[in-house]
Amino acid sequence: MMSAVDESGAVARVAVGRPGLVSHRGGWLSMGAVCVFVGLAAVTALFAGSCVRAGRVTAASGGGVASLPVAARGPVSAALGRDLPAYRVVRLGARNPAQRFGVRFARAGVTVSSGGGRLSVALSAFGYASALRHLGSVVPRVTGNRVSYGYGSLMAWWANGPLGLEQGFDIPAPPRTGSGPLTLSLRLSGGLAARMERGSVLLWARGIALSYGGLVVSDARGRVLRSWLGLVRGGVLIRVDDRGAVYPLRIDPFVQRAQLTASNGAQDDRLGVSVAVSGDTIVAGAPFHWVGTVPYQGEVYVFVKPRSGWASATETARLTSSNGAANDSFGSQVAISGNTIVAASSIHTTFGARLHQGEVYVFVRPKSGWVNATENARLIASDGVAEDYFGYSLAVSGNTIVAGTPFHTVGKYSGQGEAYVFVRPRL
Repeated sequence: MMSAVDESGAVARVAVGRPGLVSHRGGWLSMGAVCVFVGLAAVTALFAGSCVRAGRVTAASGGGVASLPVAARGPVSAALGRDLPAYRVVRLGARNPAQRFGVRFARAGVTVSSGGGRLSVALSAFGYASALRHLGSVVPRVTGNRVSYGYGSLMAWWANGPLGLEQGFDIPAPPRTGSGPLTLSLRLSGGLAARMERGSVLLWARGIALSYGGLVVSDARGRVLRSWLGLVRGGVLIRVDDRGAVYPLRIDPFVQRAQLTASNGAQDDRLGVSVAVSGDTIVAGAPFHWVGTVPYQGEVYVFVKPRSGWASATETARLTSSNGAANDSFGSQVAISGNTIVAASSIHTTFGARLHQGEVYVFVRPKSGWVNATENARLIASDGVAEDYFGYSLAVSGNTIVAGTPFHTVGKYSGQGEAYVFVRPRL
């Protein structure tokens, strides 16, 4: 036993664990831990910027943001932003720290800036398709994190919150004249190219990709109305079939950063329960995904940013555990640093009998880039026992990996917990 002092000045007791059993590739060896005993004190009707920040989900837990019903995400974000000073609109400008974009509100419309791209949106016409009424510019009115534009009885509004920027329209009564679908015409500018994709409008330019979609329209009885988007030169049309509707109506489209999805995704996979990012690589866990016929084994997805910038896409590679079993929930925690991805199966049963001891898996990027693969090494706790949930928390930086076991018994103290540090061997 030896003593060491960490950078924060706290004294840690360090004990070297015994070697593990699995061979290594790429430098990492499966091994017992070097144990450090310490007190352990990251879309909607939205414009969402990057959906992750380094190491954590930005605004989700449990099932992740994507598990919220579409109709609920905008109101949830707006309600959260109402109580957080960081999301307030000041002098017709606002920042969104969680999604990392800026927004300016002007008489002529709203401009959102993210990365190297910019998108301006303005409501230009409204009515039934055969008799659209052109709308002029109006003075925006600010209340906390919400900005409203009044076009007579029609009200357009935006609400800033941690899940993004919600856009909506409140329509108290149907237009007096015209026929065809109820239509709102939005003028788009900013130099972004556009195309229709899966019912949404995909907008992209160098360094940025946005998607305008997620349309939800409901009437006074809460009935969801048929609605769709149309792409026209210089803008987007929101169309609504209001036959039989009871006014007022609420329309909630949204603009968001590009969506990343699993090519083999299925119901209740929970992709995005855990998310991490390093440089141009995003990692997301889907712990309830079935691998073949194995239920809830779990899978981890790697997304690498194309040269043209993020756009709606499926994964670059899928990562799985070589010893995965039913109900492992592999990917319940993920972390990434440079070329190394770490993923946990904290409820994995080890050595055939230690129920929920847990195991951590290390993946090293090949020289040719990420591909579908199993782990380079498996890490376990040298003093692990059943119900430890090793890997319940996880972090990686350079050649160092830290895994937590918050339910581990230390001496006579049940549930005291431990954190385990693994350092990549020079080999």
